[in-house]
Amino acid sequence: MEPSATPLRIASFPKGKDIWRIDWFGPIAFPERLTRRRHPSVLVYLSKVVAPSPVENTSVLLQPDSTRPASQQVKRWVSVGTTLLLRIGDLWQDQTLVARPAYEEATFEGITIDRDHVSLVKAGLSFDDGKFLLPLAQHPWHINNTHSYCVRVALPDDRFMVVPCMELVRFYFGSSSELISRLFAPPLARSSLHGKAHISQRGHMSLELAERIPKASAEDVARIAGSDVAWRAAALVASSCLKASIAGRDIYPQAIFPFEGESTLQVVGKWLPQGDTEQATFLVYQLRSCSHPFPFQSLHFRQSRSTSQAMARSCPGTSTAEGSRPQRAAAQPKTSTLQEHDASSTLAPATRAVTGRRRFPDLDHKFIQAERQTPNASPPVAHAGSAPAVNDMAVGLPGSQRRIRPVSLVDVKAKARAEAPDFLRLVISVLEEIDGIETHLLQVQDEDDWTIPPTLLADDDGVISEQVLFYGHGRRVKPRRIASIVASNDGVHAALTIVEGNAPALQFNRLSAAEALDPTSRCLRLARHFSYSGLHAFTFVFDSPGGAEHLKGWLRFHFSRLIRQQAI
Repeated sequence: MEPSATPLRIASFPKGKDIWRIDWFGPIAFPERLTRRRHPSVLVYLSKVVAPSPVENTSVLLQPDSTRPASQQVKRWVSVGTTLLLRIGDLWQDQTLVARPAYEEATFEGITIDRDHVSLVKAGLSFDDGKFLLPLAQHPWHINNTHSYCVRVALPDDRFMVVPCMELVRFYFGSSSELISRLFAPPLARSSLHGKAHISQRGHMSLELAERIPKASAEDVARIAGSDVAWRAAALVASSCLKASIAGRDIYPQAIFPFEGESTLQVVGKWLPQGDTEQATFLVYQLRSCSHPFPFQSLHFRQSRSTSQAMARSCPGTSTAEGSRPQRAAAQPKTSTLQEHDASSTLAPATRAVTGRRRFPDLDHKFIQAERQTPNASPPVAHAGSAPAVNDMAVGLPGSQRRIRPVSLVDVKAKARAEAPDFLRLVISVLEEIDGIETHLLQVQDEDDWTIPPTLLADDDGVISEQVLFYGHGRRVKPRRIASIVASNDGVHAALTIVEGNAPALQFNRLSAAEALDPTSRCLRLARHFSYSGLHAFTFVFDSPGGAEHLKGWLRFHFSRLIRQQAI
């Protein structure tokens, strides 16, 4: 089960104690003018589970008789953006996800993805001998959607892997509900995904995300912007839906892999037989990992300012400054429900982070940097109890007067924030004790913990100066960790750069009001200069008896001097 900041219920799913299994994704429906809905939807097929103890003993769910017959399936419409939360085989109870069984797991190493090995087929494909690609006797759950599309991948030993197209879209473009929704809104234009995009000969990419595209989708959009194959894959989703709609057919989306070449895929699903061969076809319920490289070596992206401001307003109760006192927010619902109606045009949008299983090992060792754009003004503070919590939410563009909050679902990595390193703890604790100082820890991207990545301190050739290295425990040479904190007091802003070492060093630099609004570039330049300048700065020993008072007095002195200078 995927945890989220707030448990999410899907209002269109069955209520009650019965457990329901997601069997398949059906056709797409576009908005109807009469209902004034502004987002496309997909028909989800579910079966009531009749096998005993399905949550505790998920292996029983591989048997066709574990659910009621497919003729008794129920159908529910959900917004296509909601598919970020859904996988074939998921178990839902009372509109809430209760289990995501592993079923059968497989790893296919070094498989080839190209036109000779991959084909687009329908789920009900039959062969000349009368046999079916997905035998109904072993897998009856797709019987009402035999015209839906799948991708068939040739495996060694005349076997196949079959991936439903909706799962392909969910895995490769499912970083946010906003991105998925745009893929289903024809005609798809590059401008609806990104603005300027540039990639150097060395593979360094810069990218501007389109309005309302969240930073969680930066890598997916960069793949689309940097690869013609990925762009065709994204555009096919919308164009295939439009083509089916014009022809008057059920709208089943088509999808292909957003790359060509070799990859290792980790998947969850079910082996199906072909004739006398027991494990001939692997039907994928969930893609878990893909090793194919992205078309960039590093990525620097920018969000639109309106998107950044919306994201800031969407997180009430979360302070944007490390060490500052958290703001009180309006009461938050214990459980939020996703409704199948347009959200209100007057309620502030929200963001809900969902920890998924999408994994691309290629990104583990690539530098991805977000250029922060701080809003010009702080969002209004809502005090506890000032308004009742809004329990209902909806993905997609707002366009109604209903009391439903617009929400963007984003897929994030599951990562617990580490404790502050030793060399930073004294500075943080001292700053918290000084009245009137608001602080903001500079993070280049959300996955950074407390310090700036050493790669940012290298020169243009990627060489790290010896000055940035020091001897740690066991006389082992390692790069110094550097942190930057933006501190503000009485209209005066400063960058505090702290460098790890046997005697940690701290540098104090004034920031202009403009630099304080968007401090990333300025702080990175200061940190890089500091690391190359011989570290001539105030040093302190955090475990000395008078270290805290000494540091507190030093900070107060510098702030007082800057305040006096500003008054003059």
